[in-house]
Amino acid sequence: AAWYDDFMKALAGIPVVSVGVTASLPVIEQREKMRATSPEGHARSVYDMVHKGWKYDLEINTDEMNPDQIADAIEQYLAR
Repeated sequence: AAWYDDFMKALAGIPVVSVGVTASLPVIEQREKMRATSPEGHARSVYDMVHKGWKYDLEINTDEMNPDQIADAIEQYLAR
């Protein structure tokens, strides 16, 4: 939470839309295996805390959305 507050203070005066990009743990673990860029189990070890303390204007769950659908959802949000 302290890091979030510092981040938002640094952006004071700039229009900001905070977008939380999430996925279920099984999907994240599958992506972790496919990428092989971090030790196995890293995703599980940070899953419960990675979004803790953040406040989002829009939350996107990428389990079943492709990049175009995600971009469309963000565009629709911004159009409001």
